[in-house]
Amino acid sequence: GSVPPRASREHGVAGRGTLRAMASPAAPDPSGAPQLAVVLVLDVVGSTALLARLGSDRFDRALAALDAVVDATVSAAGGWIVKRTGDGVLAAFLSASAAVATAVRLQQSVARRRALHPAVGIEVRICLAAGDVSFVRGDCIGRAPSVAARMEQLAGAGDVLVTDAGRVLAAGRAGLQ
Repeated sequence: GSVPPRASREHGVAGRGTLRAMASPAAPDPSGAPQLAVVLVLDVVGSTALLARLGSDRFDRALAALDAVVDATVSAAGGWIVKRTGDGVLAAFLSASAAVATAVRLQQSVARRRALHPAVGIEVRICLAAGDVSFVRGDCIGRAPSVAARMEQLAGAGDVLVTDAGRVLAAGRAGLQ
């Protein structure tokens, strides 16, 4: 069967990551036909200032630790990492409730890590949008990823923003309102 690629950051020279494919538990339509999915966009808040404050090596280690948490949390919920976006991630889910629950878990995990390692101080914002998307050549194409990316401008540190469509699809499941 066709399994979508998952990307994970392998750190190389001067903190520049490369991507490698990994197996994933969920599968998009391999034909590239549109399908309903919930897109999760996670972004590190103030990453440029954080890099300047921490230095390249510490910043890379902090991002690697965040990547490990994101990868495990997304995978455990049946989602997959579509691509890395420098200091963030675009992930996809075929379940709205799983996507929203994952976003909440990720924010809680980042808050716990921040409390344990206040000198590092990573904060993230997470935006979710539901809609028809196509998975083509390792990317997610459609309105949902564009909307989620634009929502980042409205999100602050620690926020989880969900479009109305995503909220309606997830309502009443997994303890979500």
